[in-house]
Amino acid sequence: MCTEPIKDKKLLNIFRNETNEHILNMTKRLLSLKDDPWNKEIIDDLCREVHTLKGSSKMMGFSNMSDISHKIEDLLEMLKEGKINFSSSLKDVIFEGLESVWVLIEKNDEGVDVKAICNKIEEVKNTLEEKVHEIKDRRKKEDRRKPYAMPEISDTVRVSVSKLDDLINLTGEIEINRVRFEEGEKKFSRISKMIDGKLETWAEIKETFEKYDTSKKWAVYENISKQIDKNIVNFAQNYSNDVVQMSAYLCELHSLSMELRMLPVSIVFGIFPYAIQQLAMEYGKEVKLEISGEMTKLDKKIIDGIRDPLLHIVRNAVAHGIESIRQRLELKKPQEGKISLNAYQHGGSVYIEVIDDGRGINPGRIKEKAVELGFLNKEAEDLSEEEINFFIFKPGFSTADNVSGISGRGVGMDVVKRNIERLGGLIKVESSKGKGTKIILQLPITLIISNALLFTLNNQIFAVPSSLIEATVEIAPYEIKEIKNKKVIVADKKVIPLFELKEILQMKKDTFSGEKIRVAVIRYGEQKIAFIVDEFIGCREIVIKDIGDYLKKIRCLSGATILPGGE
Repeated sequence: MCTEPIKDKKLLNIFRNETNEHILNMTKRLLSLKDDPWNKEIIDDLCREVHTLKGSSKMMGFSNMSDISHKIEDLLEMLKEGKINFSSSLKDVIFEGLESVWVLIEKNDEGVDVKAICNKIEEVKNTLEEKVHEIKDRRKKEDRRKPYAMPEISDTVRVSVSKLDDLINLTGEIEINRVRFEEGEKKFSRISKMIDGKLETWAEIKETFEKYDTSKKWAVYENISKQIDKNIVNFAQNYSNDVVQMSAYLCELHSLSMELRMLPVSIVFGIFPYAIQQLAMEYGKEVKLEISGEMTKLDKKIIDGIRDPLLHIVRNAVAHGIESIRQRLELKKPQEGKISLNAYQHGGSVYIEVIDDGRGINPGRIKEKAVELGFLNKEAEDLSEEEINFFIFKPGFSTADNVSGISGRGVGMDVVKRNIERLGGLIKVESSKGKGTKIILQLPITLIISNALLFTLNNQIFAVPSSLIEATVEIAPYEIKEIKNKKVIVADKKVIPLFELKEILQMKKDTFSGEKIRVAVIRYGEQKIAFIVDEFIGCREIVIKDIGDYLKKIRCLSGATILPGGE
């Protein structure tokens, strides 16, 4: 048996994944047990999960994790045997133990005061043992237990994410070649039409030729020409059929390979019932959580990337959104606050909403603080409520007078925004003073494939996600106006800031004459901006390739792709 953690990366990754599954399963069952404390099947499941966790951690050399798991198992075994009673203290100490296990798996069996946790579990066990006389009365209610349905376990095979990435990259390369084949099909079609046109010309030549040709050689030439034409047409048709069939197979392969990377958001949502319960206790509030759309699927990399931002948003909602019990009663609101986590797919994006029924955001206070911090001129009065609320995402912004670990709205929200943008997503805030706040995350379904608008700048091709494009327009130079030395255009009766992308990318700029100027309008939340391009190529589905850590430092670039022509 190992005395120190195994260092093999492959084994560690498998172990971490399995441990996270055990923690998630135990969290779900503990929450179920709260409503049905004498359900033997749930207790049996918990015992099996923690027993497996204990055994695997010991085998992998995670002795601290094994010790905590052992203590939790002892506690659950006593519950199973009817020697102790289920209570909130038992539930809380098991949750605390699982949280410690999660830290240990992330920090290679370190970072936790194992002795203190084990002692706390032991204390709770001893306290509950003293109340054993209550068990007989509780056991009489056993017949009224709710049925507990065991989740179906499907046959699964674990595959590393890197192998899935290789598979998807390969399908992307095949996709590029498929488009090349389609281009070849179009060329054959053009050749076939050219030959048809030439035959009409040849018919005229034949008529002239036959006046002087007595040896009937022309018939031989004509027959050869017709055979060539027939073979080319047949080849083009067969080629076209092959391309169509290959496209169908590739589409299916692409869908299946993408599905392998997709995971339900329940993997992230599963941590929040416990997290909100702990936060509510920390801030002395009563909060219930409602979850919907937990089976909505996202790319694994996005799932991994949204956990911390969501946790921060939820913490803010509990700490600063939901009022205290006394305040809620004074406002004639339910004593228990409510936070909703919703996920759904719309178009090519997945939306995750965090909604609370708390005090909402005070736009007057936000504006006042924005002026104080220098983010806004005091004279500015034409901002909408949505635009004012967006200041909470500015670095260092907070409505609290004294900055602390639990400061006001805005603390750390700039980091949340930056992390969501790093995933190719957008964040939006809606709020009604006294009624609550809704924060909406718009996320791409995957980071590998994207539908993008292609355009050129100085004969170089660039791409922008189509989900960001509001409109593409052509304007005359005189339609560009200046407000406070900044270029703007007017579209749909709204003033939109205009930027020269060449200037931002430090490319050679053009001087505009009388020709039309091509402009792309981008929407970001409630904000719109426009930028000038040379030519629009059109929208295409592209395979996004990583550009490496060094090139990622280049401003405005997030990835690269290979086009069918090899560009």
